[in-house]
Amino acid sequence: MSTRAVAEFARKYVLDTAPVLFLRMDSEGCILEASQYAIDLMGEDTCEQTFSDVLVDFGGKLRLADLTADASQRHMLDVATKAGLPQTFYFRFFTHEDQVLCFGAKDAEDEERLRTEVLSLNHELSNLTRDLQKSNAELARLNELKNQFLGMAAHDLRKPVGLVMAYSEFVLDEAGDALSHEHREFLSTILSSSGSMKRLIDDFLDVAIIESGRLALEIEPTEFGPIVQRAFAVAGLAAKKKRIALTVDQDGAVPPLLIDGPKIEQALGNLLSNAIEHSHPDATVEVRTRREGELVTVSVKDEGDGIAEEELSQLFQPYERTGTQKTADERSTGLGLAIALRIVEEHGGKIEVESTVGVGSTFRIWLPLAS
Repeated sequence: MSTRAVAEFARKYVLDTAPVLFLRMDSEGCILEASQYAIDLMGEDTCEQTFSDVLVDFGGKLRLADLTADASQRHMLDVATKAGLPQTFYFRFFTHEDQVLCFGAKDAEDEERLRTEVLSLNHELSNLTRDLQKSNAELARLNELKNQFLGMAAHDLRKPVGLVMAYSEFVLDEAGDALSHEHREFLSTILSSSGSMKRLIDDFLDVAIIESGRLALEIEPTEFGPIVQRAFAVAGLAAKKKRIALTVDQDGAVPPLLIDGPKIEQALGNLLSNAIEHSHPDATVEVRTRREGELVTVSVKDEGDGIAEEELSQLFQPYERTGTQKTADERSTGLGLAIALRIVEEHGGKIEVESTVGVGSTFRIWLPLAS
C-alpha cells in the first residue's frame, strides 16, 4: 500500500470511525470539517460554528494563537455537547497550510480513575442506604414500643384517677356541709388536679392510638350545629374562670355532615381550650361556622398574644411548644392541636392558622361536604 493510500485510509478512519474529536479550522477558527464522533457529540451544526462556540476553557479566554503555539502541549478543554452536559477532553493543535487541525481524546487514566471513584461512591451509598434502612426500622420499632407503653400506661392510669375524681365529688356533694371551709378547699383542689391529670392521660392515649394507625372513625350523618354548641358548653367553665366571653355565630345553611361527631367535637374542643388558655382575662373568644361552596368552616378566634410566624410550623407537632405562654400557667402536654389536626385530616379536611403577634390568632377547620 502506497504512502498516499495509507494517509487516505488514516484520514477516513479518523473522520468516520475513530473515537477522536477532530476539527479542521481556518486561521480565524471557523470549523471547516469535523469527524463523525465530533458531530455525534456536538451536533449536526458543528461545521457552522467557530472553535470558541464548541470548546470552553474555564481558566480563561480561548485564543487560537496560544493553542497552536506548541503542538506538543496538551490542553484540557470542555466540549459543549448537544445534550447540554459539558465533557472534558485533552486536545492538541497543529497548523498546516494556513489551517488548524485539532485532535481531542479522553484520558484513559482519568476515565478509569473516575469509574473507580463512581463505583466506590456507589458502594458507600449502598452501605449508607442499608444503614439508614436499619435505623428507620429500629426507629419504627421504638416508636411502636413507645406507643404501646403510652397506651398501656394511660389506660391503667385512667381508672384510679377516675376513682379519685368520683369520690372527691361524692364527698363534696354528700358531706360538704359538714366539712370546714378549708377541707372543702382541699377536696376542690384534689378534684381540679385530678381533672387536669385525666385530660393529660386522655391526650396520651389519643396520641398512642393515632400514631399506631388505629384511629377508627364512626362516620354517620350528623348535624353540625349541636356539635358546636356542646363543645361551646364544655369550654364555658374554663372561660368563666378567666372571665373570658365566648361568642358563637352559626350559619344555618350548614347541612348535616358525614362525620364522626364526637371526634370532631373533640377537635373543636381542643381549639377552644387552646384559645382560652392563651387569652387574657376579660378578652373574647369567637366561634363562627360558615358554608363556603363544597366546604364547611368553623373558626376559633382569640385575642391572645399571637404567635411568631417562624413558630407557626411547630404548632401541630406533638410535644412542641412555642414562645407564646399560656396566660394563667395552665398545664398541658402540647398535644391538643396535634390531636385536632389528625382527627380533621382523617375526615379529609385541614386546619389553618392565622396569627399576628400582639393581636391574636384564628384557627380554622375546613371540612368537605358529603359527596
